Amino acid sequence: GWTALEGLVVNDKGEPLSSSAMCALSEDPKRRVQPGGAFCVRTDGDGAFRSRWLSPGEWAVWALKKKPSENPASPAFYEKYERQARRFTVPEDGGLGRRNLAAIE
Repeated sequence: GWTALEGLVVNDKGEPLSSSAMCALSEDPKRRVQPGGAFCVRTDGDGAFRSRWLSPGEWAVWALKKKPSENPASPAFYEKYERQARRFTVPEDGGLGRRNLAAIE
């Protein structure tokens, strides 16, 4: 049931961004406060990221030009970035796979 999300963080020209970040937040408040329910991962030198395992359910995902100082589970992070989230549903049998995400900010 759990799956990893991997891909590239890209700029508005579709070019990979090194030293950027992908952040994910479970939409389930109970899951959000558990380890792995809210996190950010840095991209490598080629702009690639690989997430931790995402549990089944609804997730909000962001690509950012740099890793934020706030935890994605914090009210400050959510208030700042909520409208720019991409939403994904991780099915019970997994299957998110690979996505390229356009960076914000």
